[in-house]
Amino acid sequence: MGMDPPALAKTTHRLRPLTGEDLPAMTALDAACFEPGWNYPPEVMADFLLAPGAQALGAFEGETLAAFILWIRREIITLDVAPRHRRRGLGRTLMRRAMRAIGKRGYRRACLQVDRDNAPAIALYASLGFTVEREFAEGGKARLRMTVSWDSATIAP
Repeated sequence: MGMDPPALAKTTHRLRPLTGEDLPAMTALDAACFEPGWNYPPEVMADFLLAPGAQALGAFEGETLAAFILWIRREIITLDVAPRHRRRGLGRTLMRRAMRAIGKRGYRRACLQVDRDNAPAIALYASLGFTVEREFAEGGKARLRMTVSWDSATIAP
């Protein structure tokens, strides 16, 4: 079981669904979180956001997007937390919200991909019940596909 997010994350960040109007902030944050070639260009982010079954949730500090999660049906596409907002529980909060939303849509399993050397992200996902389904290589990087399942009585953690 993971620790609850610090009170700071609960009191200073406002959560709201993201829309096409948020795409510039989403792609800017994605570029700040991932190295070139691994961040999504605006047109790809737009395709994800507008895909059938897609949902995105953002955490804002004032008017600034501090973190967001984007998922399509039961697959987490990206979880981005601005470097200065890390270690405040935002990633955990957004993951839990996404998992609940996925469960409410009737899915009993969620999945994601992560770089094998991203220890903080892997630790977060493992604390939420994700396990490694398989390892694979993509673009010269070692990657993991992780999944989590829950029963129909719990609707995700």
